[in-house]
Amino acid sequence: MKPLILIIDDDKEFVDDFTLLLEKDFRCISAPKGNAGLFLIETKRPDIILLDLMFPGQENGIEILKKIKKIDPDIPVIMITDYSSVETAIDAIKLGAVDYISKSLNLKELKIKINKILKDRILKFRIDFYDEKIRNNFKDIIGSSDATLKLKQEISMLAKNDHTILITGKSGVGKELVARKLHELSGKKDKPFIAINCSALSKNLIESELFGHERGAFTGAEKMKPGKFEIAEDGTIFLDEISELDLDLQVKLLRVLQEKEYERVGGNRSLKVKCRILAATNKNLGELVKFGKFREDLFYRLDVLRVNVPPLKERKEDIPELADYFIHVVAKDLNLPPIKLTQNQLNEMLEYDWP
Repeated sequence: MKPLILIIDDDKEFVDDFTLLLEKDFRCISAPKGNAGLFLIETKRPDIILLDLMFPGQENGIEILKKIKKIDPDIPVIMITDYSSVETAIDAIKLGAVDYISKSLNLKELKIKINKILKDRILKFRIDFYDEKIRNNFKDIIGSSDATLKLKQEISMLAKNDHTILITGKSGVGKELVARKLHELSGKKDKPFIAINCSALSKNLIESELFGHERGAFTGAEKMKPGKFEIAEDGTIFLDEISELDLDLQVKLLRVLQEKEYERVGGNRSLKVKCRILAATNKNLGELVKFGKFREDLFYRLDVLRVNVPPLKERKEDIPELADYFIHVVAKDLNLPPIKLTQNQLNEMLEYDWP
């Protein structure tokens, strides 16, 4: 549907000519005075308004503009002026008008202005929509620094993608929280999220944990046990500290990523991988590859998409929000009223290096 333009002007001849010039690209409605224009704004919700500055014997365009902005502060208004009232038009821009034009206008120039203003408005709607969406979706990732906002935007963009994602960052920055958020915002949020710490299990146990085992596969294997890949079916498996995987197991994980299949320990039947794989590391995998401690082919299979979680020292602007959040968490646990930090206390935290 064509954008709707409201022209508020008492010069009927000008309005008719103007409408004739614009009707090919826009729908036009008009009002000869302010009150009628305000009524059309509330009932028709135009996309853009052209407002005359001068109304003989009535309130002027500046007063009407103020009333328009009370109804809808975001609606774009272009002031129509003559050369003698340019100064007043500039005052209108200070009050929220987006531009002004002369009655002896260049139609091509006007169309370019209108289209640019409409595109800017759509872009603002999108930005506001995504900002609100991010605020609602990321209540448990605390902070509004540029670094944290960038992280939230990356998570939003990648959450619906089923490719493997490598989450990097120092110990303690919240890589598992990022993994859980990627799962929560994906189409798999109602399916399992299975996290496994590759450094917390012995070499002998981790293969069985990941892939499961058949009965009698080894001493103590009294019954078949499904692995984490099987349990995570249709959901997400999160492999934390992936750099700690034994090289032999890296070969098996590579097959999982390449062929989307695996066997249980002691089994010979191939099982299909039906989950999304997220991996995290606090080490530089590229450096480990150079020293022969991590397989290069696996590294490139894991590093399809990457999310880097910045350390606190790179987002110190988040410290006041984080401090307030943790104070309230602890106060609730201890059944005590939350304390308020002094500016000096906050300054000390802001000046600390946070290694």
